[in-house]
Amino acid sequence: MRFNSVTRRDFLAGTGAGLALLTSPAVLRAAAFPSQPVRLMLGFAPGGSTDTLARLVAPFLSKKFGQPVLVENRPGGNGTIAHEAVLRADPDGHAATFSNTSLIVAAPHVFSDIQVDPVKSFTHVTMVAEGRHVMLSNPSLQGKSLAEIVQMSKDKPGTMIHASTGAGSTNSVAFELFQMRTGANFTTAQYKGTGPIMTDMLADQVHLTIAAESSAEPFITSGRLGAVMIMAKERVSHLPDLPSSAELGVADLDRITFWNGIHVSAATPADVVKMWRDTIAEVLTDKELAEKMAALRLTTVGDTTEHFTDRVQHDYAFYGELFKAANIKPE
Repeated sequence: MRFNSVTRRDFLAGTGAGLALLTSPAVLRAAAFPSQPVRLMLGFAPGGSTDTLARLVAPFLSKKFGQPVLVENRPGGNGTIAHEAVLRADPDGHAATFSNTSLIVAAPHVFSDIQVDPVKSFTHVTMVAEGRHVMLSNPSLQGKSLAEIVQMSKDKPGTMIHASTGAGSTNSVAFELFQMRTGANFTTAQYKGTGPIMTDMLADQVHLTIAAESSAEPFITSGRLGAVMIMAKERVSHLPDLPSSAELGVADLDRITFWNGIHVSAATPADVVKMWRDTIAEVLTDKELAEKMAALRLTTVGDTTEHFTDRVQHDYAFYGELFKAANIKPE
């Protein structure tokens, strides 16, 4: 057998090239991340749906990263406080925001005091999970169809009340679109959370609300509140009697979902972004985590950074058009 001969010069040249590759800035950055605890900044107080999901995912990320992943609640400023904290940190991937539809693509159209452009300031690494909304009716409207409820609101305009978790929230956006598409005429009452809304819904103090599927389902299955529709293209198997918004002919409501994703400073090196995305995608294949997220009626995603960025940009434009059509101007 004959082997190709290798000169000392060839050997050294090849070794040098290999060392140069191993010590390139991109490889060194990737090898160095994560070299310390990773912080997930949330623009919400503890206890909400985004906080719950972040704390569910964090231990699985910690295991893969080999470093603690710390969830830090920094509410206020409609996401600005959390977003600024990430942007002030070194753009090395050790600080990220776990944020959602409301703060990234809706709030900038509603609040004039937002200091950070959440679309342009961040690299949108990957969507972690996505959920749907359900429209609920109070006991006095239970059993009435969507058409009947819409007609009642038209007959006595402004006297029926919709309960919202705040301007810029996805349920508020969905209700604005619902009114535009159907001609319904409700007065909106603003609440600080889902808990107080459900209390007043049960007491017949407000007529309709839009809630996350996981929050709505116990009230539907127990019969305490009525279910008008799920905002989706098709019915779901676990609520087979609940019509979808598409089935009822309310266009585009299925586009108003609530998603949560990972976002890092736009200055973060591409190789570190890739490590983040690949790690999230791997974590989301964990059976235990998938089962826990399914119990929350969430769909796991883990898409590419390019795909998620495209979704963010399209949603931002869609929400802007919706607010403009509804004549909602920044406060």
